Amino acid sequence: MRYAGFLPLLSGGILLLGCAHETPTIALMAAFHRITPESWCRDQGGTVRTYVPRDPEAPTVERPMCVFRAPGGGHVLIGAATLASPRATLAAVAYVHSPPPPRVDSAINPDIGYCLALGGKSDPAGWYPIDDADARPIPFCVFADDSVIDTWGLASRAVSPARAPDLRAKFRYRAPSPSPVHSVSGRALDGWTRFGSPGIFG
Repeated sequence: MRYAGFLPLLSGGILLLGCAHETPTIALMAAFHRITPESWCRDQGGTVRTYVPRDPEAPTVERPMCVFRAPGGGHVLIGAATLASPRATLAAVAYVHSPPPPRVDSAINPDIGYCLALGGKSDPAGWYPIDDADARPIPFCVFADDSVIDTWGLASRAVSPARAPDLRAKFRYRAPSPSPVHSVSGRALDGWTRFGSPGIFG
């Protein structure tokens, strides 16, 4: 399968990146007040909003999302718990290191296709704010560790030039310095040497 190399590569990165220590600044902040996902989101300039699935047959799940406004309109939504996690999550690793998008079936929304290529899952019915049932549903990319980011916010960082604001510094966890490896297409894939053997790309 075309995307088989992405999931084990992404998962392997969590084992290494999860060991990164919090910065002194974060430790100092925690000493003065308890950091919650919601407070971390607001401290980073985001707005907390709760989303629920549009599909009426989907399990009832409420996801607090941290919403950041993108220049020129639009928003990037990152799970508040994902953003505030002091350890690496699959969604954070995928966003911070942004591997180049592979080719996807033209019948699939390219943003959703990118999510699926990284091992995430996306409900095509999307999610909407719990306080605004008439809002346009937004597709989320939910990973195996339950970390989440909206599909456009994730995929828009993987193109050049990036279409969305750079929110890497907003994550509480700090990634190690990246080193280049090569993707399946032979292009440089910055930041993934630490996620597994370059041989995984074939």
